[in-house]
Amino acid sequence: MVDARFSDSEFHTELLISIIKKTTQKKKVCLVAHSYSGLLGVNACLAEPGLIDQMVLIGCNPRFLNDGDYHGGITLEMVDQIFKDISDNFINWVSDFKEVVLEEGAVNSDNFQGAILRMGPKRALAIAKAIFLSDYRDQLQFLEIPTLVIHSSPDPVVSDEAAQYLCSNIKDVRCETIQSSGHFPHVKNFDLVASLIEDFTFQN
Repeated sequence: MVDARFSDSEFHTELLISIIKKTTQKKKVCLVAHSYSGLLGVNACLAEPGLIDQMVLIGCNPRFLNDGDYHGGITLEMVDQIFKDISDNFINWVSDFKEVVLEEGAVNSDNFQGAILRMGPKRALAIAKAIFLSDYRDQLQFLEIPTLVIHSSPDPVVSDEAAQYLCSNIKDVRCETIQSSGHFPHVKNFDLVASLIEDFTFQN
């Protein structure tokens, strides 16, 4: 039996806030977060103003599911299939998922696969539901801190339109698009992403 909190973004946000408070000791904080964790960062900023001073969002999607005119990049049928594959054939799904989001031969790809396998199918399914059924579009307008958005194009789970939506709805934002496939630009193009982050943090 998996704790139901794993499918609750509020629970994940509380964990993130706790980690930041315990590790930063009230120093200036720049949160560098990837994908779903970046959206938890948005939640944390709104829940505790002043906790985070700057934020870098890498490969973030405010809503993965398509919704009317909004093109997140994933259909409901695709999400239902993901949930079914996790439940019915977890090991194969993990291998397939790795191939989709990581470039072949990517550094630490085995570690990435192993980390998901250690979750087990029940916990992985709960977290997948929290991620793919989330919708953070309404929260973006309330984000007040300087934010850097880094988007790789094409990204298999973040459409260019979704990245543009993110950039268009954050007040103090700088947007950088890397012409590189995959969902992990900080792995494939580490030096470039690190340079963008360094430049952003020194300017703000």
